[in-house]
Amino acid sequence: MSYGGRLPAGAGAAAPLVGWIAICDPGPVRQTGRVGFTEVDLLTLAGQAVYARGEEYVRHVHGLVVTGSSAQASIRAKRVYWVELSWADGGDGIGGSCTCPHHAEGNFCKHLVAVGLAVLSGAPSPPSQPEVDALSRYVDRLDRDELAALVLGLARDHEPVRRALQTAAVRAGEPAVDSRELIEHVNETLRVGFVDYRRSFDLAAEVQQLLDELEQLLDAGAADGVRPALERAVTRLRTVSEHADDSAGVLGDACQRAADLHARACREGAPDPVRLARWLAKFRLETPGWPQTPLANYVGALDLDVYRRAVARAPDDFETRQMRLELLDHDGDVDGAIALLCDGEHPQYGAIISRLAGAGRVDEALQWLDRAVAAGRIWHADDEYHRSYDTATQMYQRAGRLEDALAVRRDAFARNAGWASFARLLDAARLVDRAEAERTERTWALTEAERQAAQPYGDAAALIEIALHEDDPHLAMRTAERYGAGDMWQRLADACATTMPAASAQLYQGQIAELLREANSRNYATAVRYLVKLRELFVAMDQLPAFEVYLDRVRDANKRRPTFMAALDRRLR
Repeated sequence: MSYGGRLPAGAGAAAPLVGWIAICDPGPVRQTGRVGFTEVDLLTLAGQAVYARGEEYVRHVHGLVVTGSSAQASIRAKRVYWVELSWADGGDGIGGSCTCPHHAEGNFCKHLVAVGLAVLSGAPSPPSQPEVDALSRYVDRLDRDELAALVLGLARDHEPVRRALQTAAVRAGEPAVDSRELIEHVNETLRVGFVDYRRSFDLAAEVQQLLDELEQLLDAGAADGVRPALERAVTRLRTVSEHADDSAGVLGDACQRAADLHARACREGAPDPVRLARWLAKFRLETPGWPQTPLANYVGALDLDVYRRAVARAPDDFETRQMRLELLDHDGDVDGAIALLCDGEHPQYGAIISRLAGAGRVDEALQWLDRAVAAGRIWHADDEYHRSYDTATQMYQRAGRLEDALAVRRDAFARNAGWASFARLLDAARLVDRAEAERTERTWALTEAERQAAQPYGDAAALIEIALHEDDPHLAMRTAERYGAGDMWQRLADACATTMPAASAQLYQGQIAELLREANSRNYATAVRYLVKLRELFVAMDQLPAFEVYLDRVRDANKRRPTFMAALDRRLR
């Protein structure tokens, strides 16, 4: 549960105290903000049948977390599904996601209904204004000792109130944090054996609640008080995650958050620098690759010499090399870093180029870029081993090597033909001081795209996309007729719906036939949606009777598929 530590603003003592007590005990749902939808909104979106199933599934909602205008939870019944619901005031913007097949078909599923009902059932009802006024008058009549007794009594009997009072005290400069108690709180939460997939969601929610409390104390200024508990949390969470079915990654996410909070507590507090250096080195050398605890997060808080000696003694493996690289970067030793980055099966071109460029050694960075190009290490994104097409192009252009930049763009188009790479190729050609460069590159690119389309397993998606961007739907349709439309079929069909409705209708009919080629209930909603669009096209052509004939054939061919027939009857009677 997430608790606020600030007293709400207001005149006098009564209003803040009453509001603060309301904040401290918000009920069973971790929630901030008002719920902007009703049961009627859920019923309207889901329909009566799905809504009724959703009511049955409320008892299967686990790990519900409500924040602002969204909620996350797992549904654990015969199978486990992960659900996220979002909303806007008035119910107009309710939406979300679910890992179930019914939602994948574009439906508002029973699991979303269940989570919505769980949110509504757990949402705290705000006190009425007369109630607030009465409580305020009562508190106003209390003297200081009576107020103190009231607040301390609430803190003794209600854990949320105690945590909020503790945070407020820390913010006011009082040493109200007991590190041993917080460590025991961590131990109690994480005193578990093997955690199966279903349990991982609930445990992750409990851990996130715990981290909320620790972060609030950290925000209040209790870095040294919460640091031991955070160290225990990140260490224990790593062990728990290694012996859990954390396929969804929720425990790993919690572990990373604990690590980030621990690093922050170290930076903001005054840890023993020698002990911290030994702990971080040991933790990282034993890591399975996560959580991420980079040296940069701890520099200034630990004894760097102690850490350096621990790394130097460690056996050579991936994590040790990463730790050594971080030390070289910290020392500003670019040449040492490059030597380490070259000491492997393949040089880490991307990492080398970025370090040389960052050090202002532009000529050397370009030399390494040339080597990366020759080795085929230029692709769509920057990483340790590659530079992206965009980065390589920009580096060459800044150096005045425009032909080399153009060659990079040509390679990018050959590897991933489409409108984006085509447009960037022409942009690079326009900068080249060579007559007809743009026309030459355009001709080459279209020829290359057509060559790829003519391959045994090729399609004309790139050519179609280019034609549509250049506002030539007729060329796009002729290209599709010759080579096939591939994944561009619907975009092409929609672009041609007005000018060539008959051709657009043929594309839709082909997709409908493919979806209904075999019995598969996951395809039925999509097929029906395409049939609705197809009807609109036939109406636009003033050929509704022809559509009715086609629809009768579809019905007859699928009459033994009751799920499809029911979906069809709901949309096309």
